[in-house]
Amino acid sequence: MLTSDCINMTLFTKNLHYLIAFDIKSVEEFIVYNALEKAIKEQKTMYSVVSFNLQSVPSEKCQFMFRFDKRDIIRLYQVLQLPNRVETRDQHIIDGLGGLCLLLRRFVYPNRLKLLEIEFGLHFTSLSKLLQEIINIMYKKWGTLLLNLSENKWFTSNYQKELAAMVHAKGAPLTNCIGFIDGTARAICRPSVNQKELYSGHKRQHCMKFQCITLPNGIMVHMSMPYPGRRHDAFILKDTLILDQLQLYCYPYCIYGDEGYPLKKQLLRPYSSTTLSEQQTSFNREMSKVRQCVEWSFGKLVQQFAFVDFKKNLKLYLQPVGKYYIVATLLTNAHTCLYGSATSTYFDIESPSLLEYFQHP
Repeated sequence: MLTSDCINMTLFTKNLHYLIAFDIKSVEEFIVYNALEKAIKEQKTMYSVVSFNLQSVPSEKCQFMFRFDKRDIIRLYQVLQLPNRVETRDQHIIDGLGGLCLLLRRFVYPNRLKLLEIEFGLHFTSLSKLLQEIINIMYKKWGTLLLNLSENKWFTSNYQKELAAMVHAKGAPLTNCIGFIDGTARAICRPSVNQKELYSGHKRQHCMKFQCITLPNGIMVHMSMPYPGRRHDAFILKDTLILDQLQLYCYPYCIYGDEGYPLKKQLLRPYSSTTLSEQQTSFNREMSKVRQCVEWSFGKLVQQFAFVDFKKNLKLYLQPVGKYYIVATLLTNAHTCLYGSATSTYFDIESPSLLEYFQHP
């Protein structure tokens, strides 16, 4: 006959992944953890409001867990104007601040929702549905900041003039360049349908493509909707009509891209020829030095919010992968507003404040 100690030891050895995740070192600690997990599964108050206690999180761990300081998380919650409580159609409910913390915690690293049950006091199925609801709220309320330049009220003609001056001051030959455009391919899990459409022969993987314009202050002022991996940067440029927006809101300034883009009045590119003059070669070299900042923005996004770079969990027809990347971009811009970035440091220009960036027209 098995004793309770034998049963506990068996459970202890079968759940080594939990032991590692929660730093459990003894059978006694595991029994306590197992009891807490069981209580969550059997909770009868699933439809009541669950409040995540941010104050209980040590200040020194906030940056690691959420990428923002405790005080700045509260500021971000207020500026984003999130509801006091988030509720799904199935009546899963969490308070607004807890919902923001859940979103940040999920995006920081591709944790299993199962491992977040103890932190947020909800079953992982509830966490999943609440997470989708929070993402939908963020996307609906603030997604237009990345799709329409006119929504960015801080992006005035005087500010554009300052941006152009800072780019030129770093050695760029152009005197009217205010930003840099590039495309990025985000790998996704191989889909069950439309594999050919989503496959990028250049990247040799299934992916979704986004088009981004990065400013010298580190802000990604434009991030397009997702496109299938086989699409070229030039196609995305034409389809987004971003050049029309630049002509309307940024004239006489322009942006700069790589050789994959066509030469336009609002979009300049390097000289491409087998025989370049010394002046043309110098132009390409100096512009390449400042254009690399757009790559820094992509790097910061996946560094701060690694979830959007974990392709095994990005399943196109099961999850809103495009919304994930758009919301992660908004959060990255918020991080830049508060803490700056490598780009803003390089060009020596301040980013807009959090309140300036997140404001309705």
